[in-house]
Amino acid sequence: MSIRKKIILAIMLAVLLTIGGVSAVVSVKLNDAFISNYQVNSKAQLDRMDDFVTNFFADATSGIELLAKSPVVVDNVEHISVYLDRKEDYKPIGADLAEPELTLYRTLERTQQAYPAYFLVYVASNAGGIPQAPDDILTVGYNPAKRPWHLDTLKAGKSLLTAAHISDSRLAG
Repeated sequence: MSIRKKIILAIMLAVLLTIGGVSAVVSVKLNDAFISNYQVNSKAQLDRMDDFVTNFFADATSGIELLAKSPVVVDNVEHISVYLDRKEDYKPIGADLAEPELTLYRTLERTQQAYPAYFLVYVASNAGGIPQAPDDILTVGYNPAKRPWHLDTLKAGKSLLTAAHISDSRLAG
């Protein structure tokens, strides 16, 4: 092989090695930039989701507190129908209730419509009454006054927004 071919081959090899080295460095830098960009954007998305969830539950809690302090609830909670003596499953129909319980039911219904994320909106009395919106089945022996959410509320001394749980009719709520 002539010297001229060796020089051309050496130059080509140097150019290829340079291109390969630059490509490797660029590839690593791009990968680092993509990872950094992904982390920044992911954090921003998670922060937005966290803000949404925080605001959602703050609004929900505020709505529950307003409902609990409503004169319709305060004045009528101990005058609601009790279904403890039923011998079969029963679905009270809110629209069929008599006053003042009908007004209480309508208030619960409007609350559930205003906050569609609320699966059920209900008020439970210490005697075991439980108007709820939308209408839902009460199974034989169901006593809301003995449920953990009612006992937790009594213990806290204020209205609570409960965690999701299975309703008496076995629907997620």
